[in-house]
Amino acid sequence: MIKKLLLSLSFIFFLAACSLADDVTPPPGFKPQVQGTLAPSGQPTAAPLIPNIKVTPVDVSNASPSSLPSPTLGAAIYAKNCTRCHGVNGAGDGQLVAQIPFPMPNFTKPDLARTTTPQKWYAAITNGNLDRIMPPWQTLSDSERWNLVAYLYTLSTPPNQIESGRKVYESSCQSCHAATGKGGIPEVKVDFTNQSTIVKKSNNDLFESISKVTAHKLESINESDRRAAIDYVRSLSRDVTPVVQTDKGSVSGKISNGTPNGKIPTDLPIVLNIFDNFQPTESITVTAKTDGSFIFNDIKMNDKRAFILSTKYNGITYVSDVGSVTSGTTTYDLPIQIFEVTNDSGAVQIEQMHIVFEFDSGNASVGELYVISNLGDRAYAAAKPGDPTLNFGLPGGYKNLQFEDGDIGDRYKLTADGFADTQAVRPGASNYQIVTQYLLPYSESLTFTQKIFNTTNSLSILLPDVGVTLSGGGFTDMGVRDIQGTKFRTYTSNGAKAGDVIKFDLKGKPTLNANAATLSSTPDTTTALIGGLALGLALSIVALYYWNTKNANTPRVATVSAKHISKRREELISEIADLDEGFENAEFSEAEYKKEREKLKAELKAIQEKSN
Repeated sequence: MIKKLLLSLSFIFFLAACSLADDVTPPPGFKPQVQGTLAPSGQPTAAPLIPNIKVTPVDVSNASPSSLPSPTLGAAIYAKNCTRCHGVNGAGDGQLVAQIPFPMPNFTKPDLARTTTPQKWYAAITNGNLDRIMPPWQTLSDSERWNLVAYLYTLSTPPNQIESGRKVYESSCQSCHAATGKGGIPEVKVDFTNQSTIVKKSNNDLFESISKVTAHKLESINESDRRAAIDYVRSLSRDVTPVVQTDKGSVSGKISNGTPNGKIPTDLPIVLNIFDNFQPTESITVTAKTDGSFIFNDIKMNDKRAFILSTKYNGITYVSDVGSVTSGTTTYDLPIQIFEVTNDSGAVQIEQMHIVFEFDSGNASVGELYVISNLGDRAYAAAKPGDPTLNFGLPGGYKNLQFEDGDIGDRYKLTADGFADTQAVRPGASNYQIVTQYLLPYSESLTFTQKIFNTTNSLSILLPDVGVTLSGGGFTDMGVRDIQGTKFRTYTSNGAKAGDVIKFDLKGKPTLNANAATLSSTPDTTTALIGGLALGLALSIVALYYWNTKNANTPRVATVSAKHISKRREELISEIADLDEGFENAEFSEAEYKKEREKLKAELKAIQEKSN
């Protein structure tokens, strides 16, 4: 059951990156949830987190490329979109493979390419196969899909194989078929570069054809050489011209102050953070002019390169939008907005607070997720660096307090009633999250009491349906919902004011299961599940629930947070690049584009600010 849920979470997350649309078709059996709370079983989900989208299958029975496809261009598309499942080299060993319950195709094996036609691979890429966790890639253009098919063939045919086949072709085939493969004598009707014909033929089809025709006189050529010749013939239907983008350009922008009457500082250092293949590779610093403008000249505009600008003002890091290099564009404008600082937390509020329980022998593992907004026009920060900004309560008797991002003594500090965060809160709605978990002693009853320090607009509790019930506290029982085989009962309230106290009772002897043991054997569960936070609040709760189960009795590993941040940053840069390209190709409306880009940009900014 745990692996199935992990698969669903990761697959939905992956599909969200693939489709770059608001609606995604989830895998079979997944039940969409209402944003913010889990809908009770049997009730309509009026605002599903991940609604179904009707992906119209494309008839590819007569599809063929309009020009020679480029494996070089296909390699870039593969690296950007396919490695998470299929692996860097196509061996079916991507990072998500451990969560997929069946083997992935191994494109490095010659037998796979020999038995498949280009048209079949094109159909799989175009229409997908959700039963095999393959999303439809209709966001790619027709030529991009054919370029990707051309690249897949190269994964099982290294250059030395092609070279061996070329020699066989020149000595035994070229006199009739010509060097180009188009046919050198009138009697030869076969054109190996004719796309409408060649895409319907597998390499085995071609091999059988040449072996049956007596005129070919192949008795003296062994099977290995004939196979190599077919690989070379297949290469004649591709454009093997190297594609290298070495244009240079500029990245410029201007600082603006989002606080009314806020100043534009002079001599502010601006850092250009450069990412290649979604990995940070270089940082360049210039100083802004007196009017706030800046420019980085002579910057290489390499394929798969992206830029993010950052600056620090009053001790707080601010970042720009992401700029993704697109063909033919050599100038990028990336402004940065900064804010003045206030020590008044009046504009800061908790939009949503969620508490998740899990039970084991003698303990309740509790996870809490806070979604925070700063609705003012100034960044909220402590008067003295390192002092607390926001306080959070914890119930009495807690132990083994851990955080998804940071540690006590570093970012967080213990207080008499709980803990405090020291990080500044930049202006924005729901752009700031805190995830924490701890243990409480539990046998057959527990009175949960926790002080609220900040205005909290909504509260919810997620309780596994294992025989433990909740009463008191003004919470409404929203019923039981089955999520991938586990039943959860959800309780909600309208929120709380600063100074209020949450108090409710838990009673009942929990029926324990093997969840904890299963999770402990799942590799890198923390990183995978915390990544699910980006999917939306409902999935965040489930992700947090399983993260708690695995980590309740183990020390927090400091590198997990950094690993998650780096991984998610790569994914966001890739998603934004794909989104920009899709909009340029008119694949969705401007409103859809702006909405999705703002969502991705906000998350990327938050991650980049944390890492600076």
